[in-house]
Amino acid sequence: QGQLPWNRGWVEMARPLNAETNRVYSGVNRFVLSMVADSKGFKDNRWCTFATAKRNKWSIKSGEKGTPIEMWKVYRKDTKESIDFKEANKLLNEDPDMKDLLVPYAKNYTVFNGEQINGIPPQEAQPTVSEEHDINEYVESALATLNVEVKFGGDRACYVPMLDEIHLPNSFQFLDDYSFNATLLHELCHSTGHPSRLNRSLNNEFGSEEYAKEELRAEISSAFLMQELGYDSEMCEEHINDHKAYIQGWISVLQKDKNELFKAIRDAEIISDYVQDAAEYSLELAHQEDKTVKLAWDMVNIMNDIDPYEVRDTEPNCMMSFKTCYDLLQEPNGWQQALNTLYDYLEEGVEEELEQEEKEVIDKLEAYG
Repeated sequence: QGQLPWNRGWVEMARPLNAETNRVYSGVNRFVLSMVADSKGFKDNRWCTFATAKRNKWSIKSGEKGTPIEMWKVYRKDTKESIDFKEANKLLNEDPDMKDLLVPYAKNYTVFNGEQINGIPPQEAQPTVSEEHDINEYVESALATLNVEVKFGGDRACYVPMLDEIHLPNSFQFLDDYSFNATLLHELCHSTGHPSRLNRSLNNEFGSEEYAKEELRAEISSAFLMQELGYDSEMCEEHINDHKAYIQGWISVLQKDKNELFKAIRDAEIISDYVQDAAEYSLELAHQEDKTVKLAWDMVNIMNDIDPYEVRDTEPNCMMSFKTCYDLLQEPNGWQQALNTLYDYLEEGVEEELEQEEKEVIDKLEAYG
């Protein structure tokens, strides 16, 4: 529309994923694939390359055109090999002088949607949050885990960093349930910037570039979360236009940086994943009071404490979610893999240099085994 390629589709569709591995696409790739799916009317959210289709004995339908995506890697000059960002970060922790030997680069791929492929198995139904949990319960669970207080009354919706509180009009003042939850989630996403959580700059002057950047992140995050909650698309199409208008207004403040939208999408995924982890933790804890639940959440918090923006800048999927940690701990000897994973995220050094909280979780994992 001349300014921003914003559309209702990426919110109403299930999150794009790899047809072979079921790994979800993230960041800009998530945004692009969802937009393409909507514009072409695809209902299947699976994607794969020509090589992947061939390996599985599927075939691309005649005349179909793929969609370009990019994956980031790091080229190591001394060994002349490609490594992922997790390994690159580990090398830099061991030896900061390695910085000159590590060169990030993007590799481009072309992927095809499941509806463009012959022979791919029918897609199994994917339950949304709203089918597995009550939506209001889900939102309240995230609030409880993150320990954010909501005060109702008045006619303003805002997050107050100094008080670490969300101020919201009474629920009956909203037009419908979608408006209420979208607004609450928007402010909850702001609250993740608190120093005790993801630690972003929040005390910005209204109308400034920094203020606009934070608004973009909160609104895109809340839209991602509304996608996960699975609201009916016919019911919420008008609301998607509200998301669009709000974001369009703030992106206009940031004309100096043409890549700001993509940076905001990347950060918004970190924020929305953090809120989802918080909700999942609380819901699981409500059903099963055991040390596995608490330990999985401790792992997630520690990995977020290690500068999540630096760790995830170029590879958003390198962090482990609460569900991944929890499922891992449920497996035989999974605690050992979890312990090794946690060590990978901690800075190299003698044990005495580790934070007390990190030591405690490591001790719990060792005792768990």
